[in-house]
Amino acid sequence: MDRYVPIRDLFAREILDAGGRPAVEVEMLADKEVTGKASVSLTDPQRRRSRTGDAAAGQSGANRESAVVSSVVENINSDIAQELIGTNIFDQAEIDRTLRRLDGVPDKHILNRAATLAVSAAAARTAAAALNVPLYRYLGGTQAIRMPVPVVDVINGGRNEEDMPDFRGFMIVPSIEGTFQEQLNICVEVWHAVVQELRRRGMELGPEQKTGLRAGLRDAVEALCLIRSAAERAGHHPGTDIMTALDAGASEMYDVSGKAYLFRAEGKKRGGEVLRTTEAMAGCYRELTSGFAICAIEDPLVPGDREGWQKLSHSLPGGVRLVRKAVPETDTLRPGQVQKDEKMCAGAVRIDVSLAGTLTETFELIRKAREAGELIEISDTANRTADTLASDVAVAAGAGYIRAGALRGIEHVERYNRLLRIEEQFPFYPRQIR
Repeated sequence: MDRYVPIRDLFAREILDAGGRPAVEVEMLADKEVTGKASVSLTDPQRRRSRTGDAAAGQSGANRESAVVSSVVENINSDIAQELIGTNIFDQAEIDRTLRRLDGVPDKHILNRAATLAVSAAAARTAAAALNVPLYRYLGGTQAIRMPVPVVDVINGGRNEEDMPDFRGFMIVPSIEGTFQEQLNICVEVWHAVVQELRRRGMELGPEQKTGLRAGLRDAVEALCLIRSAAERAGHHPGTDIMTALDAGASEMYDVSGKAYLFRAEGKKRGGEVLRTTEAMAGCYRELTSGFAICAIEDPLVPGDREGWQKLSHSLPGGVRLVRKAVPETDTLRPGQVQKDEKMCAGAVRIDVSLAGTLTETFELIRKAREAGELIEISDTANRTADTLASDVAVAAGAGYIRAGALRGIEHVERYNRLLRIEEQFPFYPRQIR
């Protein structure tokens, strides 16, 4: 863009995220009075040492987290501000190159991903404000013509959950064509039906989590049966109105020494150890997809098991897509080379906007996935602030899906609300369910 509007100032502060943990918020000023703001949690993958991290090395818990965030804030207000003031607010690529250069390493353990993403997003919002256009339009231009389909987290699970299914999560996905609001309304009705079903069975809901509900469910079949029953009670037919998606989290279950997947919760229920080989995992998925309306399985096998992914992709029904999670360090650092070996025949990719570090890197991941023919799902479940960046990125990218979290907790609900507001602003083409 030929227009030049300089960055006049930027300021970072420590705030709290929805879990009451320290987070970082960045405000940017361009020209005389154009401002933009963004906030990012200091999530687990981002809790790395910054330049002042040594000072926090002897601390633990909340004190350590606060010390790390304080160092992030200091780095933004000193190093980053000094480099970016005077830069053209419309040159997002140069802003993000500067952030990468200041850090000098792919995983940004010096400046911290929270710092670079917060600054990158604040810059984009400031530029959009300077042009008086919404963020999704500034980022996506003419490509921003479709709404994503919501993928709503319902039931929690995973290795770190007591008395919960071994699979990491169970989501619901509307299978009707229509507006985003119509699709979300179905999810809302099914979500509340799940809550009622849990209470009807006398199960106490656990504390609020960063994704879905916690309840005393021991395996995938029990969780899927509950969701199916709840959907039917809400008046929605599984397979016609609503589908289920699995976040298997197989990479967390894999036992390297045994070369098999360990199902701890299922083992407790059966009174013995449950280990499944790759072939057994494929058989498990085939059984689940034949008995339930499942449209997607994320992280079904450990990354790198090319043969296993290939066999699994050929053995499942045609309507079931395998979803891999994009890893910025491998997906963006090899120019023009996200090979089929690395994609593992997934067919779809989940891109978490919190993990790439800058918007330029996020859209590079999106570009490579689109060139490879992969269906794109945008997520930001790691960010527990109320920032709605992921919603605008999903629309800007023309993503097929958005996984914005559960239907509770303001950090998740605000992302869905943002999409509802976006839909009012533009005559989007109807989204076709795939």
